[in-house]
Amino acid sequence: MEEIFLVFAVFAVGFLCGWEMRERAARKYVEKFLEENLEELERNSEEPSVNILIEKHGEMYYVFHKEDSSFIAQGKNRIELEKALAKVHPGKKFFATPENLKEVGFK
Repeated sequence: MEEIFLVFAVFAVGFLCGWEMRERAARKYVEKFLEENLEELERNSEEPSVNILIEKHGEMYYVFHKEDSSFIAQGKNRIELEKALAKVHPGKKFFATPENLKEVGFK
């Protein structure tokens, strides 16, 4: 009986140590991935871009310039918004915060 308990204890300790090592490796990977993507975003920041804020009122979405809250476009869904934004600012990229996208239901 003691041997079974000892085998179980060794297995449990090994499992927990392995799990912790996997977690550390995953954290390192994510940190490295974020650093690489941050550098790429900084390189791409030279491209023309517009920071936006999206609001949802009823069934309609409204997009505003984040800096001065001026109106840019509106649409009933994401596709309509993207088309309207492309008409107003052709060739530019639009950036909304992840929190804002979640807030309006886009992510």
